[in-house]
Parts: sequence; C-alpha cells; structure tokens
Amino acid sequence: MTLIPFAINPENRYVEVSQVPSGRKCNCVCPSCKQPVLARKGAKKEWHFSHDPNPETPPEKECELSFEVCCRQYLEQIMLEGTVNALCTPAYYVAHTCEETWQTTARAEVTQSRTLSSLSFKKSDHTDLVSQIGDYEILVFISYPERVRPENPKSKSSALLEIDITWVRHKYYSQDNDLTLTELLLHFMHESSENKYWLYHPNEGHVKAQLKYDYEMDKWKQAEEERQFMVHIEQRFALTHIPSNKNHLQNESQYHTTSLSPTNKKPNRHCLKCDQYYTGDSTCPHCGNSHSVPVLYQ
Repeated sequence: MTLIPFAINPENRYVEVSQVPSGRKCNCVCPSCKQPVLARKGAKKEWHFSHDPNPETPPEKECELSFEVCCRQYLEQIMLEGTVNALCTPAYYVAHTCEETWQTTARAEVTQSRTLSSLSFKKSDHTDLVSQIGDYEILVFISYPERVRPENPKSKSSALLEIDITWVRHKYYSQDNDLTLTELLLHFMHESSENKYWLYHPNEGHVKAQLKYDYEMDKWKQAEEERQFMVHIEQRFALTHIPSNKNHLQNESQYHTTSLSPTNKKPNRHCLKCDQYYTGDSTCPHCGNSHSVPVLYQ
C-alpha cells in the first residue's frame, strides 16, 4: 500500500493525518485517484494515509500518487489561507562573463537575504502564486524535478522566486523529524532561505549593466596605461641613440660615464627608472629595476 502524506476531506481541503480521526472515520480520499483512504496512526510506522484495501468501487488502474504534487498543492493551500504569511528570501548575485574568454570577471549582489512579512498570496496566471509588495510583485514557482520552470516575467516590477520542495519528502519521513508537515513547511517558508532561488529579479538588469560598464572601463584604463607606457618607452628609447662622434663624448657626465665598467666599455643599456646608463643585462645595477632599453649608437 502506498503511504500517502495528505488526503482530501469532505470540504475538499488538504488535511494531514493528525487532523482527522483514525481509519475509515477520516472520511477522506486520495488526492490523486480520489479513492477512499484510511488514516493510519500506529505506533510502529509514521502516521500516514493509505488506500482502502476494500473500497466499495475498486480503482480501474493503480494510483500514480506523487508526494511532490501533493506537497505543492498543500503548500499552495496554506499560503492562500494565510497560514503562511511571511517569506524568507535568499540572497542573489549576478556575474559578468568576458565574451572573448568566457571567464567570470566580476560578481555583484542584486539583493540580500531577508524575511518579508505580512504577506498575502493569491493564484497567478503566470505561475503558481503571487504576492504584491508595494509597487512590486513576487511570483512564486513551487518546483520539483518533473515541473517545467515558467518564463521570466515581462513586467519590470515583477520578480520570479523558485521554491524547491524536493527535499521535503526525505525530511518529513526521516527518523529525527518530530514536526508535522505544516510545521515543517512553516519553518521552511518563514525562517529558511535554503532551497529558494531567484529566477528573475527586477534589479538584476541594472546590476549587470553596471558590471559590464565597470569591466569596459577597467579594460580601457588598462589599454590606456599600456599605451602611455609604450609612448614613454619610445620617448626614452629615442634619447638613447647616442652619436659615436668623440666630440660628443668629451663631457663624460652628460652620459653618466660613472656607470662605465673598468674596461671603459660603452654603455649598452639605459635604465628608464633611475635614468642611468650602464653596461650589462636588463637589470640595472644602480636601482635593481628591469625597466631598461638597449642603447643604440649611430
């Protein structure tokens, strides 16, 4: 027999097994196949509903009950009734990805995790439920693996929040759980931001645009710094074309001949940092910097 977490009472409302009398006295039916169920309240197993093994009218086919479908319908019911009147929402971040490398270059927060209180919900044409908050509205999509996510809302004042209930079955039937399903869902909706995801937020377009602008500005600044550095090198490099005429070398201090080696070799490098000429490799012996260029003699 299938363990059924909820049933439908004569008033066509979802009920938990703790809310009704035991056995056939519960007078409830299965949410899926509409066949009579029994309220099982034994000491060995978790309390649950099960299909009546001796119904007056046998079912034509086996029941295809889904825990997640029933849980979604029950959650919708307690949200519409006002039992759920608050919503703990998650933080939301977006990232900018470089089109050339497909690497993430920056990440920014769209909204913080917060608890929205004094909410009321109603049915939505776009998804499951909707709640109005000032000039904005939150569309609620209750998800599990079989469901297809809705399209993003077209309105710039609408947000789309996914509430994943896939975890509920395991937690509800776990040995360490002493909460009713209503208590479990209330704690989840009011106090936990886990298993909730923003599929769309009206502020994300602005944040993404700012990330892209910052990236393009950083890219431009880096290119401009490289351009200015190359101009500086070219200007310094032009000064290193020292004539070989001996008359031009009479004033030794003009060309910092104090940096010449003991063998009186001509300097072959010019340090752009300390402005010294020297003989050696790219590392300046005076300041230790490697920003030097070759000295070309005409």
